[in-house]
Amino acid sequence: MIDMATNFTNLKFFSTFRRLNFRYLWLSAALQNSAVTINMIAKSWLVLMLTGSTLLMGLTNAIGAIPLFLGFFGGVTADRFNRRKLLIFFRAINIAQAFVVAFLLHTGLLAFWHVIAVILITGVIDALAGPTESVFLVDIVGKHDLMNAMGLNRITAAFMGIIGSFLVGVFIEVYGIGFCYLVEAIMRMVSLVSFSMIRVEGQTAAIKPGNPFLEIKEGLKYIRSNHSLLGLLAIALYWNFFVSVNGFRLTLLPIFARDILYVGASGYGLLMAADKVGTFLGALMVANLGGFKRKGWLLIISAVLMGVGLILFPMMGWFPLSLTTWSIVGLMTSLYNSTSEVLLLTTSSEEMRGRVMGARFQVWMFMPINAAWAGALADLAGVAIAMEVGGVLWLAAVSVTAILMSNLRKLE
Repeated sequence: MIDMATNFTNLKFFSTFRRLNFRYLWLSAALQNSAVTINMIAKSWLVLMLTGSTLLMGLTNAIGAIPLFLGFFGGVTADRFNRRKLLIFFRAINIAQAFVVAFLLHTGLLAFWHVIAVILITGVIDALAGPTESVFLVDIVGKHDLMNAMGLNRITAAFMGIIGSFLVGVFIEVYGIGFCYLVEAIMRMVSLVSFSMIRVEGQTAAIKPGNPFLEIKEGLKYIRSNHSLLGLLAIALYWNFFVSVNGFRLTLLPIFARDILYVGASGYGLLMAADKVGTFLGALMVANLGGFKRKGWLLIISAVLMGVGLILFPMMGWFPLSLTTWSIVGLMTSLYNSTSEVLLLTTSSEEMRGRVMGARFQVWMFMPINAAWAGALADLAGVAIAMEVGGVLWLAAVSVTAILMSNLRKLE
């Protein structure tokens, strides 16, 4: 018992909480990510309600990723301007959007083109704010505590997401989908209040006015010279082309819930909750892996097992077994995403960090292709075949890259 207690106290889960700024950021991120979970689930079901088409669901998710070609500009923005002020501005826009959708649904004025417009605006914000959020975390906690901080953020976000995913299905069936957007808006507002309390000493970005296109060119030259960054970004490219959450999974999973598992909106919510359970367990592991020296192997193994899970999921005919399999996919996804982001941030230099993360967000521009082909293939051959094809393509691409680029396996 003494040994167990000693081991428990040696866990470093909460080491980053000694920083006041991180505590504000942690609370803000938990609420923000929970709001994003609500938005993702509600949006997919809303499009299904409005159109009834798998193909249009895929195309809608594809349209949402079109603005992500601005990822490189988001990286330049992160390297050039005050990151705290930028993030406050972007989050305020998201609050306004959620209230507008809730109002249009309540008044019965919502049309499909409104959904498309909101999705496009959200895509622009994601492309510009994403790199800034990643680099801002390093500003707050530094490289040493980065893995722990990321794990803690994702633990809380996943826990809130489990609750939120379950409640969204209930909210849709009991109160209507407009209620989901109202809850999202309120959570984003509280998140912004917490975020605005962060105080960073000095300048959080090296403001160096210049030609953004030249800065992008410098960033690309830097990435080309670093084989480790190239390998990490190549796998991120496969992710967005084959099995992305916002494209591939959100296109296919609602159809699985409705037409294959016959569990409706509440069952869809439970599947998303199962994903968050896996994410929660993965985040617990990440939070205590700050000194882990084989992060390259962790990235590769989690990516491979994720592909195996996606291939096996359509074969599960029993709903509890489907929930278990999907939670394992969520676990491996959490490990892959966290490790990939940490390695990109710690492998890149301070002056290029924003542009490297901008490149990571830039490859999200392939998500439209992912969502489009997944929706089209589901219409032609069935949703199960589409899911398995994505898993096979991802598994093959990651395996070949890991074999050819041995430097990835050596990353710490």
